[in-house]
Amino acid sequence: MPDEAWTNLVCSCPSCATRFRIGEDQLAVAGGQVRCGACLAVFDGRANLVAPRQAPAPTPSEPLVEPVEAAPAPPAAWEAPAVETALPTATVAPEAPAETQPEPPPVVALGPRGAALAARRKPKQRKPPRERSGASVDYRSLGVSAGVTALVLLLAVNVLAVQFDSWSQLRAMRGLYASACGLVGCDLPPLRSLADIGVEDQASGTRLGPPEPLTLTAVLVNRAGFEQRFPTLAVRLLAADGKLLAQHRIAPRTYLAQGTSAAMVPNRPTPITLRLDDPGADAISYAITLW
Repeated sequence: MPDEAWTNLVCSCPSCATRFRIGEDQLAVAGGQVRCGACLAVFDGRANLVAPRQAPAPTPSEPLVEPVEAAPAPPAAWEAPAVETALPTATVAPEAPAETQPEPPPVVALGPRGAALAARRKPKQRKPPRERSGASVDYRSLGVSAGVTALVLLLAVNVLAVQFDSWSQLRAMRGLYASACGLVGCDLPPLRSLADIGVEDQASGTRLGPPEPLTLTAVLVNRAGFEQRFPTLAVRLLAADGKLLAQHRIAPRTYLAQGTSAAMVPNRPTPITLRLDDPGADAISYAITLW
């Protein structure tokens, strides 16, 4: 380094009282802010200058940094050894506007030891977190949802199976049952509408009394727009005060004549004959209910 870059400036660290030779160009770089090479304290070098003396030019064999212990002797009797310090590359921070907080000026390390310690204490930059490609999948929530869905479906199938005979007669549900039977191989029961079956021309035959049977006749008519099976008949024999004396439940195979179709054709009358045990003279009326 040329001798013109050095002047006989000496600053004293206010923290540890160590003295160092420093050049005017170093003080100009960071606005006078310097770092002590012994204790790493940062201070204003201009405010801590001590009275200098002319010192000999530095030689290549001398160390780049040589801290000098503070001595009680006056500055005129003390000569600081000349040291050569590499010019720092820091720049002076520009003045910030009045309304914003100014950034702290860069500091200059005194000597290689201070620079090495400052570099060692430099915080490591953390790598930014890696972005995951795609949304994460919560398999536990998916398993719970699948289990609940399966349980609800199982319950729905159980209810549909229990109500098969009655709900399959409903027009709103019959399409669903038809699709289900197509999958599992079951047969839909024929449609039924007991309200559309009429019992007409009811009459009783000649009554001989017990033990001869009581003969009743009637005509069944299907007024629905579709075929349906013959109903089961419930016949109640009543006394004069409405008391039930006897009750009979008769299946279609019992009251239908041989050769009669098992399905009731719409609007086709079907005569039937019922032979019942006669409960006696107290039975004066009867009622037929369809099942």
